Amino acid sequence: MRFKISYLLLVKLVSFSNAATDYCDSRLCPNGTHIACGNNGKFGPECPINVKVEDLSKMQSVILHMHNIRRNRVAGGNLRGYQPARRMGVLQWDNELAKLALLNAKRCFMDHDICRNTRHFLRSGQNIGMTYTWGKENQLRSHLIDTMDRWFFEYKLADMSIIKSFRDPKTVGHFTLMVGDHVTQVGCGTVGFTRLGRHTKITACNYSATNIFHKPVYRSGATASACVTGRHPTYKNLCSTKENINPNKI
Repeated sequence: MRFKISYLLLVKLVSFSNAATDYCDSRLCPNGTHIACGNNGKFGPECPINVKVEDLSKMQSVILHMHNIRRNRVAGGNLRGYQPARRMGVLQWDNELAKLALLNAKRCFMDHDICRNTRHFLRSGQNIGMTYTWGKENQLRSHLIDTMDRWFFEYKLADMSIIKSFRDPKTVGHFTLMVGDHVTQVGCGTVGFTRLGRHTKITACNYSATNIFHKPVYRSGATASACVTGRHPTYKNLCSTKENINPNKI
């Protein structure tokens, strides 16, 4: 018999840059230490010997679709209780965000790091999810879909008052981060391991921006009415990939 439990977490913080970046530079993280500062990239002390990095190279399209199909639904006014978005862009993959997200997952416990800012993304956000099973190991694709489903389903605890001026009274930050109109890129990392017969997968996703208290999650209005470069051909309620949205400007 198979059992599965999922846990979720969210952060409201920052992001990072490229290999030449000094992640120990205090200007990147005024309020704490960067996840990559002094980090050798090895697994953390809490990881069992069988821990492995999951290959997300073939899952990037799944992760992006799971985000963009939901952004498209919200932006089109097709989520009950939520007004359409006037300028919500298509989320795209960022390798630096992914590498830094993996550093979080490599600790083998679910908690947000203090800071993950980059030179390009000054306020990077983070969603974390964990699933575990007994018996048959959970497939990577199923883990990712289940995790992102649970993030999005927090919309049931939110409403337009939170969209217009963010607050997080009921743990809705995973959802709001997924549909933020100032969020333009995402990158994720996943590890898997088995301990005492329990198969565990942990995924961290870092975003180009984060939730800001008392600021709008997205601006409501006629769908895509403020998109300067037109609409995306697949996600027709979102702006095209050429849309120049500054994730650092709220």
